[in-house]
Amino acid sequence: MTQLRVDASDIRALGAALLGVADDLAAVPMRAGAGEGLPPGRARGALDAVLGNWLQVRHESARAVAALGQAAVDAGAAYLRVEDETVQSLVTTKEGS
Repeated sequence: MTQLRVDASDIRALGAALLGVADDLAAVPMRAGAGEGLPPGRARGALDAVLGNWLQVRHESARAVAALGQAAVDAGAAYLRVEDETVQSLVTTKEGS
């Protein structure tokens, strides 16, 4: 039989780490991207556009990673709540017997 062990603190830590990654993505300087190293001007803008608009993709990625991180933090907290409530219900049931 397969067993699954969930460690709520590990899930929350994963969420916190993902939120840190999202912050790092959002903090990359505006000038970073496909045209890095090129002087400002048409060539740099054209290269960024051709290679996928780095700024937009970076911001979308940061939002997606932040949402995933927050979901993991919330899941860890919810798991702890369910675990605590289950333990409490078992204690209450045992005391009532």
